[in-house]
Amino acid sequence: MNPGLDYGASALNALQKWQDVTALNISSNVYTGHKQQVVAFEAAGGTKDASFDNVMQAVTPKAVVTTDFAPGKVIPTGNPTDIGITSAKGFFKLETPGGDVVYSRDGEFHFNQDYTLVNKQGYIVQANGGAIVKNPNKGEISINPDGKVYQGKTLINQLTLYDFNDKAALIKVNGGYSFPPDKPVPEEAVEKPTFLQGALEHSNSNPIMEMVALIQVSRAMESNMTAMKSLDEQMGRAIQFLNPMG
Repeated sequence: MNPGLDYGASALNALQKWQDVTALNISSNVYTGHKQQVVAFEAAGGTKDASFDNVMQAVTPKAVVTTDFAPGKVIPTGNPTDIGITSAKGFFKLETPGGDVVYSRDGEFHFNQDYTLVNKQGYIVQANGGAIVKNPNKGEISINPDGKVYQGKTLINQLTLYDFNDKAALIKVNGGYSFPPDKPVPEEAVEKPTFLQGALEHSNSNPIMEMVALIQVSRAMESNMTAMKSLDEQMGRAIQFLNPMG
């Protein structure tokens, strides 16, 4: 086995993951509340086992994918049931039809046939007083910057955001994020959360920077493949030189 070829193939795998993540960030930029993924490359710190496989594993770059939960830009929409989060921290808490909990920064909501505030997937928005339910005969809903929900002049609920000490454990699910059943993380209510009614938080990815990254990874893959081809040709010439009779 040629160590250079093995290392090059492993590097290509890492670059492929970077390319996949970059393409996902570009395609997901249109989705409200989307959080971009970030790729970092790392290598193991060494190994006591000097076997070839373990040495190669120790020096081979590994692509580690994490989620960047930095807030995105909040843009007005004019839709009164759209709620943009203007706090840097926190997620809406949603309840699925099956009773599971999903967390999201996407505030694109609407009232369903039961006059309950839900998201695009039909998950119920969980406020401080439970679900937000309006009376169809008592006027429009308004939401203050501090999250107080009014129908007409009557206070009917209070929006709440939740955050976590360890966001790394969050996994992407339909409609937002959740925790693995075997690795729950306690939620903490955000103090003094702020909102903007009639607005939505957009993706925190920068499409121009992602396009630049896509060009960079394409060039890196091309250079790596060129180097691998050169190594392969050198190996072929060496074999032919050492064994001219084939």
